[in-house]
Amino acid sequence: MNNSIIQDKKYSKLDEGLKREFKINFIQEYEFTDRLFKHGISILDNQELSFCPSILPIIYTIMSLAIEKYLKLFVIMIHIIDDDSILPNNDLRINYGHNLKKLNNKVFEWIKNNTQKATNIDYLEAIIKNIPDKNILNDIITALSKFAQNGRFYYLDNLLLQSSKLKYKYDNISPTEKWEEIETKINEKHLHYSLENAGGPEFEKGLAKQLMQYFKSWVNVLFQAGFQGLFGELGKLLANDIGTINPINSNKL
Repeated sequence: MNNSIIQDKKYSKLDEGLKREFKINFIQEYEFTDRLFKHGISILDNQELSFCPSILPIIYTIMSLAIEKYLKLFVIMIHIIDDDSILPNNDLRINYGHNLKKLNNKVFEWIKNNTQKATNIDYLEAIIKNIPDKNILNDIITALSKFAQNGRFYYLDNLLLQSSKLKYKYDNISPTEKWEEIETKINEKHLHYSLENAGGPEFEKGLAKQLMQYFKSWVNVLFQAGFQGLFGELGKLLANDIGTINPINSNKL
């Protein structure tokens, strides 16, 4: 696809060939992202792997990538609705970069401001309320955002540079230490393990279950909003591609 041609035209004015090609690329990007996200969930669901030290950076990497890619697809849809044009790649790279927090705020603010356009307002609001704790979810997104911006090469950078400047860049907190802060908040909110018992197999099982619930409830808001028309024809296309939208209490993706 010639991106310069796409970005110079209004989306509604694209000829059918270009629009079809855009949709194909859009769906292919979604399908890759969807598999990546579900792979991260499957690792969390594997009790033997989910929280061993060597797996944690993998979960961090997979989920930060998947969430970033999901959110960028939704920002592209917002831009099409607002401006009837394809968001230039430079805008995504310069204005958002790997800032998951900024991307997430953009998308969820859009959902909040457009909820009244949903075909079933009460159901969409119930899906949003189904998020276990919005503050903890924001903390999770913030932690993944910091990791995406500064932490994906944290250990490699430390190995090669080992400078005080580098430590200042990362606030002297490793990705693992940052994630431990999230674990503490989830434990205090949902699990209530004592310091002596936190870290054992049952604690890890409960932690993985809670994390999966946060990630699933987050993605369900996105696709329910798409299914109900908040993100235009492309949003409905993604939602229908998933299949049946999950009931509020479903444990399935």
